Amino acid sequence: CNAALREYLKGGGAKPVYWVACEGVRRRGVLIERLGQAWGVNLNGSESSREELALGIMFAEPAVLYLDNLEDTLEDPDVAKLLQLIGRHASRHVLASSREELPGIAWNAGLLPLDLDTAVELFETQWRASSDRPEIPDKPALRQFVDLELSCHPLSIRLVASHSTDYAEISRLIQAWKLHRNRLEALPLGQDRLTSLEVSVT
Repeated sequence: CNAALREYLKGGGAKPVYWVACEGVRRRGVLIERLGQAWGVNLNGSESSREELALGIMFAEPAVLYLDNLEDTLEDPDVAKLLQLIGRHASRHVLASSREELPGIAWNAGLLPLDLDTAVELFETQWRASSDRPEIPDKPALRQFVDLELSCHPLSIRLVASHSTDYAEISRLIQAWKLHRNRLEALPLGQDRLTSLEVSVT
């Protein structure tokens, strides 16, 4: 639901929001380049001068900085120092998504379950997106499944609903879940973090 979160942040307040995709970023210098791109600035010169320019632009105005998939940056200890520097600035609000905790450099908030109506809507959206299936007619069974079996957890919903390619009806998917449980989530249907459990935890 990154797209929805992005639109919410952009429309939710007076401060501008800068969204930085951090997937695959494993060095401090690459993160600096991504920051410059978010502000629409071409950074030239040495790495230190590029960093100085990027930080100067960032700190020039109050803003919200959202770092998406920050876990990839944890391989470089210098990135943690950079994040601490950014986070300490009074005008900077920094949010981040990560599949790993960020000890010592952030307040970690776990991903909470969705409310039932939103969870069912997410399941149906992923169900249709994965195989162009029509809407699921058996809504009571779907609501019970999402609530009691998937606990309204968004990642579980994404992973299981992606199996609409294999199961034409929700009743067949529920039967498969009862048989395989979490192994169903782990089947390699996708190569992105939303439809492949193997990708989302590596």
